[in-house]
Amino acid sequence: MQSHEIIIYPFAKWVKSTLLKSINGYTPDAIRGKIRSGQWREGREWKKAPDGNIMVNPRAIDEWIETHDYVA
Repeated sequence: MQSHEIIIYPFAKWVKSTLLKSINGYTPDAIRGKIRSGQWREGREWKKAPDGNIMVNPRAIDEWIETHDYVA
């Protein structure tokens, strides 16, 4: 019997960073690294909500993945 993975793709533009792992595999640590290094721009791929939570935009992150070349 095969196990099936449920794929969640929210309709919300901004989701909590902890949900991103379920969407495309980026962990909270990976998200923090992309923010610190400047790979993800504030207001586009991520933003800080008024309550202090880091929110991410899965669609903008997909676009980032599709339009940027691999850098070792």
